[in-house]
Amino acid sequence: MILSPLLAAWTALTMPQVCQKEAPAPAAPANSLSPSATWFKNALEGKPLVYTADRSLKADEVAATQAALWSDYKNAAIALGWDQQIPAPTVVPPLPSYEEFSKLPRNQRPKMPKFAASTLPCGGETMPYITLTKGDKPANGWPLFFQTHGGGNTDDKLPGPHAWAPNSQDWQAQIGVVLFMLPKDGYFFIPRMANDNKGRWWFKHNHIAFDKLIRHAILFRDVDPDRIYMMGISEGAYGTEALTPFWGDRFAGGCAMAGGAGGGERFYNLRNTAFRNDTGEHDTMYGRIKLARETHDYLEMLKKDDPQGYDHSLNIQAGKGHGVDYQPGPAWLNSKTRNNRPTKLCWFNYELDGQRRTDFSWLSLAKAPERDALIIAEITRSTNTVEISAKITPPEVKNESPVYNTNTPEPVKNRIPLTGNSLFVHLDDKLLDLDKEVTIKVNGKEAFKGKIKRQAGFMADDIARHGDPGRIFPGRVEVKL
Repeated sequence: MILSPLLAAWTALTMPQVCQKEAPAPAAPANSLSPSATWFKNALEGKPLVYTADRSLKADEVAATQAALWSDYKNAAIALGWDQQIPAPTVVPPLPSYEEFSKLPRNQRPKMPKFAASTLPCGGETMPYITLTKGDKPANGWPLFFQTHGGGNTDDKLPGPHAWAPNSQDWQAQIGVVLFMLPKDGYFFIPRMANDNKGRWWFKHNHIAFDKLIRHAILFRDVDPDRIYMMGISEGAYGTEALTPFWGDRFAGGCAMAGGAGGGERFYNLRNTAFRNDTGEHDTMYGRIKLARETHDYLEMLKKDDPQGYDHSLNIQAGKGHGVDYQPGPAWLNSKTRNNRPTKLCWFNYELDGQRRTDFSWLSLAKAPERDALIIAEITRSTNTVEISAKITPPEVKNESPVYNTNTPEPVKNRIPLTGNSLFVHLDDKLLDLDKEVTIKVNGKEAFKGKIKRQAGFMADDIARHGDPGRIFPGRVEVKL
């Protein structure tokens, strides 16, 4: 990452020292939990279970049942010590703008807090990180911003996983970015790469760390689950371009700054997720500006066929190279809110560091497909119908590479029906009227027709799997593919 001149000057003059501390040890399990909380505790420990307290629900019982289950889930998490895994964030006092700050004599500048870094175990790696809050918490909870640094990996022989100076410097520089260039109100997660020899933000261990942080922040830091944003600079921009569509149902939006990885069918997943690039017009290394343009050409192509989706913005910063203004992109993103009940889903199931997802919003699969798959599902409430197209890339066509493209790949035109799997459709009364008959069609054929029972067990399973209040559904239908 190349810092803007203002930020570089501030970093050199005022960057506080970052001291590192270990996260507190997990608390001992609670001595007494309700049967439901005990189920959650076992489920969170990875034990495959059936929810034995299951019962059918009426529409007016769903909200109270969800609240009770969420409370039991939280109690189970506390019994496992989850509340102690991530320390409370540093609270930042009100600050002037950077321009005002830089003009103040040193003895008149606001006293900066001490930023204590903690560490998060993740997939055999250890990720240092800082969390902080700024401003006032909105009524619906804090917005959560991921701010990932530039740098990357190195071929140098290092004495440890966090020994490459450029990553350490860029990580610390993100404190300045967050303090002076990101929205004034928010909860901010500033991670450092977990291993400089694996310096990529889309690697599996990052998925583990980010999932832990999101779950914890929703449970214990009053974060709004519909306002979670992925952002990054340079190498962090590449991670943002790979991870935002991968988790398009979890993020309200993503902003890649000083990057460009090209378009591709993974951007189908941004149908309901805002996305933006801020790139300098002279940032030609690795084809960044060319590929940033191709990213948004691809999104515009998708939007042309689906005008209600694909909220996107490309800001080409005139006169800039790899160092850009980091303020406009996050400000644009801050106005976006996740729609956790979209009536149309586009799910391109692609591989990221050997991982494929088995769920996306109100759809899930019994197992991850072996090849790229495109599932498009649309709900029509007036007819209580769900229509689904489920196709897979044929063996003779290469799977899509989500990162480091030199050119945007052409869309696959000869997909074949996805078979040998089960597709689950998760529903509630916000999407369809579950008191009436529901019809589900897959690839043009009727796959289900009938009433769907609301089940407490489905809700408990969703909570344990996702830890997301926006993804809890009392109705579920299995469709064989």
